[in-house]
Amino acid sequence: MGLRFRILQIFYTIFRPTFVPGNLTFKMMDARYPKTGKLKSRKLIESLFAARQSVAKFPLRLAYMELPEGSTQQMGVSVSKKYFKRAHDRNYYKRVLRECYRTNKSLLETGKPYAFMLMYQTSERMDFHQIHELTVALFGKFAARQSDTIRDASALKE
Repeated sequence: MGLRFRILQIFYTIFRPTFVPGNLTFKMMDARYPKTGKLKSRKLIESLFAARQSVAKFPLRLAYMELPEGSTQQMGVSVSKKYFKRAHDRNYYKRVLRECYRTNKSLLETGKPYAFMLMYQTSERMDFHQIHELTVALFGKFAARQSDTIRDASALKE
């Protein structure tokens, strides 16, 4: 990819274009990760894994579960002690995963609230840019699966 394309890609990731007839404006994307968006409830985490719904893009796995209406989207991250024995290594990858989620959470917006757990599942050390690209691909895979589910549900109603 050329440098110009990469700059435009970053620009459109940060700013969402809003088309108004005769005018093109850009709105700043909401790239926060507030406390209400963090998955902390033990019961919710247990039910998330009991639901057994996930998508994977090696070495990342995204487990998800639909939440009741009126809830907010929540995300948790996990890096296993099996792969990184030292806490500072696990903390580094958790920071990277949270940052990848924060900057790309608009890809996960489906109109329904979900609980997510993003897991790093290898001992292979990757840099931020590699993880970021895999995260974008993983979120796209989730969005495609949700659009297929919605399409199948609407076909059953007809």
